Amino acid sequence: MVAKAEMVYAVGEVKKQGGFVLGEHEQLSLLKLLSLAEGLGGTAAPAQARVIHESGGSRTETPVDVQKILQGKQADILMKPDDILFVPTSLPKKMVVRAIEAAIETGSGIAIWRR
Repeated sequence: MVAKAEMVYAVGEVKKQGGFVLGEHEQLSLLKLLSLAEGLGGTAAPAQARVIHESGGSRTETPVDVQKILQGKQADILMKPDDILFVPTSLPKKMVVRAIEAAIETGSGIAIWRR
């Protein structure tokens, strides 16, 4: 029989969402998990991230400022088996990206229409 692998998860505004296997007796820091998830997405809100802990059917959330950890202003934290890193989307960043996309599409449409 093979024992079930322990996992940690990264969801939300990261480039590669999913579960990542912890090796036997391995501990994974938040920075290493973020590296496995290939970093933050373009519209991430790292200051509002949180780690969701599951134990015995109940969930608790711990706010984590990923931005400060990345800058070295706050200590990295160790992820436990079944922990979930959730990085939310920043609505202001998303709105700016949408506005830029709309401006590019409008400019392209005008350029094509004038020909």
